Amino acid sequence: MLTLSVKAGDTIRVGDARIRVVNKTGKLFCIQIDAQDGVVVELEKEGKPAAGISASTSLSVNRKANETLRSREDVVTIDRVERALFVAAELVYMHGDVFAPIFIRLEKELVEMRHVQSAVERARKMVRDREAATPTNHVRK
Repeated sequence: MLTLSVKAGDTIRVGDARIRVVNKTGKLFCIQIDAQDGVVVELEKEGKPAAGISASTSLSVNRKANETLRSREDVVTIDRVERALFVAAELVYMHGDVFAPIFIRLEKELVEMRHVQSAVERARKMVRDREAATPTNHVRK
């Protein structure tokens, strides 16, 4: 038997399946299971099937639900990159230049994302200004 100490955000791989600790409150863990379609997941409490789930009933992991969850997790936002950059800065501070390439890459990504965001905002403003200056009978194609 393997015993692991985990915290929120940690991911455990079991074969092709990933088990991610989403949240931990006291003794309770909220986990997310990412596995291939058809993988059977059974909940047991103290070695027995949990109340409401019989020994013959199991939860089949739904591929579409997994893809939806994965797509939400994989969305890279400016906020996520900023947080990752701070973590990288702490790593560089504590461990030296071994983590500097990661820090540099995140800095570049953040600059590029801000540049794209700025361009989108400028383009939207340009269109709004143009629409405000044209007569109301103008139909946009």
